Amino acid sequence: MEAEQALVQSALGGDQKAYKALFETYRQAIFHITVKIVRNPDEANDLVQETFIKAFGSLKTYDHNYRFSTWLYKIAANSSIDFLRKRKLDSLSLDKPIATKDGDVQMEIPDNTYNPEHDLRNQERSNGIEEAIESL
Repeated sequence: MEAEQALVQSALGGDQKAYKALFETYRQAIFHITVKIVRNPDEANDLVQETFIKAFGSLKTYDHNYRFSTWLYKIAANSSIDFLRKRKLDSLSLDKPIATKDGDVQMEIPDNTYNPEHDLRNQERSNGIEEAIESL
């Protein structure tokens, strides 16, 4: 816990190596938490990055009376749950038809086919975030 606190203090002081060390130390654990909740490795990877962005952005609010890992794991779990809530809101009911201007009724079903552009955007965002973390 003392080494953990020392890294957090160094990161608060602007030490980029401390940020990287915290990221490397907890990345796998955060991934396991997020993938267990969202059950999708790609989305879990996005949530790992989101977790660290949130954590590093609010590092000043971290209470040093508790373990950093506990605080970080809670951010990961909350981010994953929020993600699932948002995804649930985006889903459409197949039982509820939609009326059009012409008076016709149609069912809109989302297209969930493979989208390489989505993968490319995710990879570019992932690379950008990793570069930003490394440059800290």
